[in-house]
Amino acid sequence: MIPKMNILSKPSTRLHVVLWFVIWCALIITSWYCRPLLPFQETLTAAISWEMWSTGNLLIPYSNGVINPQAPPLLNWMTIGLWHIFGVHEFLLRLSTTLLSFGTLLLTALAARQLWPHDRKIRTLAPLILIGSFVWILFATAHINQIALSFFQILCVNFLIRAWRYHCIWWLGFGGAFLLGLFSSGANFILYIVPLGLSFPFWNKNLKPRISTKKWLMYLFISTSCALFIFVLWAYIAYLSDPHVNMSRLLGFAQLFYKINDPIPIGFYLITIPFVLFPWALWPPIYHNLKHAKIDDPLLFCFYWAANMLLVALLVGGNPSTPLLPLYPVLAIIIAKIHKDQTAQKKDVLPVMLICLFSGLLLAFLPLLVAFKQLPQWINAVSPLWGIGLMIFSISLYLQAKSTRLHTLSLISIALVFAINFGIVRQSENFYNLNPAAQVLSYLERDKVQIIHLGRYQSQFNFAGQLTKPLIVIANSSILAEFKKTSRMNNFKKYQQTKVVFYPNILTQHIQDKADYWQVFRGTYLVIMPLKDFDSKDGLDDIDNLDVLDNINDIDTNGDFY
Repeated sequence: MIPKMNILSKPSTRLHVVLWFVIWCALIITSWYCRPLLPFQETLTAAISWEMWSTGNLLIPYSNGVINPQAPPLLNWMTIGLWHIFGVHEFLLRLSTTLLSFGTLLLTALAARQLWPHDRKIRTLAPLILIGSFVWILFATAHINQIALSFFQILCVNFLIRAWRYHCIWWLGFGGAFLLGLFSSGANFILYIVPLGLSFPFWNKNLKPRISTKKWLMYLFISTSCALFIFVLWAYIAYLSDPHVNMSRLLGFAQLFYKINDPIPIGFYLITIPFVLFPWALWPPIYHNLKHAKIDDPLLFCFYWAANMLLVALLVGGNPSTPLLPLYPVLAIIIAKIHKDQTAQKKDVLPVMLICLFSGLLLAFLPLLVAFKQLPQWINAVSPLWGIGLMIFSISLYLQAKSTRLHTLSLISIALVFAINFGIVRQSENFYNLNPAAQVLSYLERDKVQIIHLGRYQSQFNFAGQLTKPLIVIANSSILAEFKKTSRMNNFKKYQQTKVVFYPNILTQHIQDKADYWQVFRGTYLVIMPLKDFDSKDGLDDIDNLDVLDNINDIDTNGDFY
């Protein structure tokens, strides 16, 4: 008899869900309190939602008046849906991804419940391990598309497990989840799911199949084809509404082929794995338990699932952190399955303890480094108490190693995130906070002032300033000089009022005298100045490169300049 699939069926499980929820709420509130939207990834996603909302064009993602095919629309649609109900607010913007990340916790528990229905330990430990994965909780509170990708990926896998273990009717749910996944991340989503489904004959070894391989592949083909048809139909309708739409780019196929042809070197991923998979990659009992684990079909399924996630990250990922976010749920399930209820020896927790101790030392002595090296002034405000607390925690972990279990290791990551948010992120807010500059631009727009942005622009001011008109983007200072000359001749009055936003390396006296607004921004300066007073020699040693506006590797710019 098939057990009912209710992960809240036992009181102990309900208590664990409450525990997950409390920890998650603490992390979310901390993140919201400590930082504004981060440039340029969060601000770009927010700007697209704002532009779709303000223009009423909900079909195609736009960024600064230009079609942005690199931004799948589902997360924006979710945000706009919340805005329609409650009004436009940054809180609701963050809430959309927060709900998805907490949903990922529940779906991780559900996947473990379906794979091992009679083993309650796995479904209760897996979400806790997920919360205890340092990089995952660091990014899971961010307003980025990878959070939606992780959610719909594990939603798809849950329906895939149900179709495998229980009834073929669940292929309908799989098709719907696959369609949502396509809208959340574009054509990339195909690689996250389809290879796992195609490998059915390899991981279905011992269990008596409820469906033949032939029928399995047929259902997989039909469900994915139907989802792809609707996805392509949306792109075609978008093309009919705006002939400038490139369907291949809007669907994500152009970017997918480009990323496959230009992958990140595998060595770069291998070097960063201890950090990306902290603390689990540094805990020896995992490798010992894995070596002696009994491989059943559900665990074999998880191995193929994890291998597929890792391969996709290598093929189409940018930096080695956010592309690995979909890997964490299956990693948590595997660790929960192979975990033995045993205590750890001191030597087992030594690597984790040393990392935690070093982080605490660095945080405690960070303000002292300003005297020896040119560092941002906000470092002076970092309290050493957060570093001291981390050191005490790491030392106590080592002393209590005989009673250290998964719960304690999970708390290490949570403690690190709290220390980073309050100790560093909160203090460095003025180093990257664009809200004040965005408010200045909003005021200028209300006065009908023409605004120019010098260099690559990723719509970082649009949502915070709730701008309704695109900024004029000019690629470099030489083109701006030509624009300045032409503007002066054609419309002198408008030229007198025009403002330019640029990022000099040095804050000269001329800038301080003429600028309407300036602030420190990520190791350089953000300046808003009248175009008539702009001088390309003012601290712009290499304006064409604009290193300050480099992408975070996994963000594409709209690439359109005047």
